[in-house]
Amino acid sequence: MARGRRSLISLLSLFVTAATLVAGSSATAAGDDSPSVRLIAPLSSMTVRRTEGYPAYIDPGVLMASARGAWDIRAVRPFGDEARAWQFVDGSARRQLPTGMLDDLRGLAGFFRVTMTDEQGDVVVQRSRRFCPGSSDVRINGQGPLLATYPRNCWMSPFARGTVWGIDHGWATSAFGWGGMKFHGPDGDYTLRLHIAPAFQRFFAVAEGDGRVSVQIRIKTTEGGGDCPDCPIPKPPQSRTTGYPVNGPLGFRPTVVDPAAGTLPDLAALPAFSISLEQRGSRERIAFAATVWNAGPAPMLVEGFRRGEAEVMDAYQYFFDGPEVTGRARVGEMVYHRKQGHFHWHFLQFARYSLLDANLQPIGISKKQSFCLVPTDAIDLTVPGAEWRPGEGGLGTSCGSGPTDQWIRETLQAGWGDTYFQVAGQSLDVTGLPNGIYHLATEANPDGLLYEESMDNNLELRKIRLGGSPGERTLTVFPWHGMDI
Repeated sequence: MARGRRSLISLLSLFVTAATLVAGSSATAAGDDSPSVRLIAPLSSMTVRRTEGYPAYIDPGVLMASARGAWDIRAVRPFGDEARAWQFVDGSARRQLPTGMLDDLRGLAGFFRVTMTDEQGDVVVQRSRRFCPGSSDVRINGQGPLLATYPRNCWMSPFARGTVWGIDHGWATSAFGWGGMKFHGPDGDYTLRLHIAPAFQRFFAVAEGDGRVSVQIRIKTTEGGGDCPDCPIPKPPQSRTTGYPVNGPLGFRPTVVDPAAGTLPDLAALPAFSISLEQRGSRERIAFAATVWNAGPAPMLVEGFRRGEAEVMDAYQYFFDGPEVTGRARVGEMVYHRKQGHFHWHFLQFARYSLLDANLQPIGISKKQSFCLVPTDAIDLTVPGAEWRPGEGGLGTSCGSGPTDQWIRETLQAGWGDTYFQVAGQSLDVTGLPNGIYHLATEANPDGLLYEESMDNNLELRKIRLGGSPGERTLTVFPWHGMDI
């Protein structure tokens, strides 16, 4: 299938046009009926205990809740450019946020102001805090959806190009996020005040009194060590279903040789990064990380079914029209990986990492040749079909538990990438190679067996230079789209 995906620039243009038509100006403040936010302090006072010799970790339990509907912010960042974001209302861009409100794609910069005063009223803490919705799901009333739908956090792959932040109507999330706030001061009674920065209160038309809360905090030290009962503990993800089939294999589906447009993923390669030269004994190797991602619109899902008693599974790719499976096709094999640290099943036909010379001729291939696919990095949650909470619909990756497994499933949802770091034995051996220009190649779907929307974005190169002398080799990594990563 050769239908190209919508480019980031086209998406950016769509956002700009929509925002201009609806709002007329990117600086226009929200109307009184626009979705907004409000702060909630469940407790007016609390005691924070800490272990002797350690700081206190303060999480006052303050929630950021939606107000007047679902609060929805969507941001994009073309490579080499700054991030831009819009508030969406009912699926359409309402107006653009000023760029100074963004901390790249990490969240809203300086959204909160935190002040802590002691019993004498002296300020002991005063700082700004970035806000990223999604550290927790808290249902505050019976309104809104039964299950939270927005992404859980502000992921930040170096190649991230689009994301979504939001709070569903009737839901809230922790204002402090995971980990709370570290405090090194003495034991005693304090007043913690949290308020939304004035610029954000004006922009989102936060109702009077909804933009600030205060909590009385008592800090107490537990002598002689021991546990820290009030230190925040990250909560495990909650599960939910979306209507996808969730139990066991997807069952019998017709074999197809020409899947319909829109039922396929679009695998795209990103350049190698975190590149370094390692000297181990007499060998010189290049270590690096690389990501292949799915630009949508459909998830990539491959299931393996055991072939008799052999440690081999026949791999089938499934095709989706929304939540419905429309067919499947044989696309390769899965094998059981017995190397230390693995002991599970790997798919063979997903990606390839190579070293090319200055004329783009291959001279070496990474020994990383099989994969247990997992959505590790959100690359662009604004692409068509992007899943904001991958794996929570029952279609998560299960790479098996041992050599007796009969079936496994591997998935890479739209909008997400799978990043692999070359571990020991997988990095590229460059011992004895002459100095000069080379290229690290990341290639998705190298054998062309997987069905996807386009093959035009399956290869990405990263230019490097080897120099120096044996035992003292040097490595220069050239920027990619202005990015030194």
